[in-house]
Amino acid sequence: MEVPTSNQISYSNSKGELNNMIAPVRSMAGDTLYLTASWLGGNSATFGIVLD
Repeated sequence: MEVPTSNQISYSNSKGELNNMIAPVRSMAGDTLYLTASWLGGNSATFGIVLD
């Protein structure tokens, strides 16, 4: 099941760093939250975060 828990759009600063707000809830403990970042040129990366 897919549940929206993250901002859909984030912007980077002049150093290329970015911030994103996630909002998991207690019932998601033990689940893995996947965030995918994509940027100019069609590049992307997916990160998995195991929620405690």
